[in-house]
Amino acid sequence: MRKAVKGARTRAEAVKALNAEVADILRGRYNFKKENPEITFSEMADLFLEKYSKKRKESWKTSDWVYLRRLNPFFGRYKLSDVAPLLIEEYISERKSAGLKNSSINRELSCLRKIFNVAIDWDHAADNPVRKIKFLSENGSLRERVLREDEEVRFLKACSPHIKPIVIVALNTGMRKGEILKLCWENVDFTEGEIKITESKSGKGRIIPLNSVVFSLLSVVKSKNGGSEYVFPNPKTGKPYVDIKRAFNSARRKACIEDFHFHDQRHVFASRLVSNGIDLNRVRELMGHASIVTTQRYLHSLKEEKREAVEILVRKPRRFDNKWQKSGKYPKQDAATHSFLTS
Repeated sequence: MRKAVKGARTRAEAVKALNAEVADILRGRYNFKKENPEITFSEMADLFLEKYSKKRKESWKTSDWVYLRRLNPFFGRYKLSDVAPLLIEEYISERKSAGLKNSSINRELSCLRKIFNVAIDWDHAADNPVRKIKFLSENGSLRERVLREDEEVRFLKACSPHIKPIVIVALNTGMRKGEILKLCWENVDFTEGEIKITESKSGKGRIIPLNSVVFSLLSVVKSKNGGSEYVFPNPKTGKPYVDIKRAFNSARRKACIEDFHFHDQRHVFASRLVSNGIDLNRVRELMGHASIVTTQRYLHSLKEEKREAVEILVRKPRRFDNKWQKSGKYPKQDAATHSFLTS
């Protein structure tokens, strides 16, 4: 069977046009899905932010929106199919040259990976090139800042009345700043003694039991401002605080505490749980991490606990009599050690 194709100048163009026509017929007959037109990374980023991130993450302004501002200048002009592992490695090199920490680059790569996962779900991409990228090591950039008990006492004493209860909740629940500031009374269950986080940074909800300190604190707060839907409303606006950084840093300086950020309170929460024998998976659930690997980044031992750990070696009985130190004669068992130390 022969058919003339209007507008085709060569046989190759005619075959291509006929194949497209046949494909359209088959899609209609067998309900085949028609491929979406290829789009640029910038177009996909806009779709991701509007149709996915804003609807699922309360923290989209402080996470995805921020990361996209960094990713778009580099990847924006490329078609999704043109974003290959080599191009991503070039991006990593550029970010390293700009002086970014490995942890910051990894957060950007995580956002990039999520965008491609969504693009695949929405038929805008065939595969995810970020899956072939090895994320950077963060071992050298982990913060070891955990608030000591004496520092906590000074810090709470220095806090102004409107942030003190917020700080207490942070230290006793491990909740993120955004989760606390936007916490509503409908999510606080005094009967069950728990806080229900319906949406978090990981995209999943979780339940946090109230210990006696937080239960008593929230009961008092409820009696004072229970008329608001928010637990900690700004008295001037009736809405959640946009941020409390200024008040937090003011209390930190007043208490003479160096290098301590609001987010470090999650480190305090996790470290204290682990030091008291709580298993890692339970800590992961309380902190709302999707992966236990993320939880491990928060587990920092207090310096005094580390000191006590190595001090155990000193308290162990010695294997040999110390008389050899005066005579200069070394036990046979220790000859190799002596050779190593004096070489």
